[in-house]
Amino acid sequence: MTSKAFIMVLCVVALLNTTMSTSVRAQQSAPHQALSLTPPDPHAKLERRVGIGLLIGSAASVALGIVFVALAKTSNDSALANNVYDPSAEDRRNAFQVTHAVFFSLGAASFAGGMVLLWDR
Repeated sequence: MTSKAFIMVLCVVALLNTTMSTSVRAQQSAPHQALSLTPPDPHAKLERRVGIGLLIGSAASVALGIVFVALAKTSNDSALANNVYDPSAEDRRNAFQVTHAVFFSLGAASFAGGMVLLWDR
């Protein structure tokens, strides 16, 4: 082997040694960098649970709104049953209409609140 070839081999070995030791140092220092991250927000878990609860509550509220829509329709149909006017059925229908509007509004508001809490998670 000539001296030029020997010097080339030494340079390649030195370059490989330097590259490998740099990657090993980077791998060894990676766990220490992970430990130096800022701690998680202590309220994040609570916000996530409240957000999920609001979404579940909004689904239940919309379901109740649908039930009261059906009850309002039934009361409206019974107000004029057999061509006899029933004022109490009309009062029930009006109460059911107000109630279903309240439940739909509550469902929309709780859905919006739940999405705001879960948006960044």
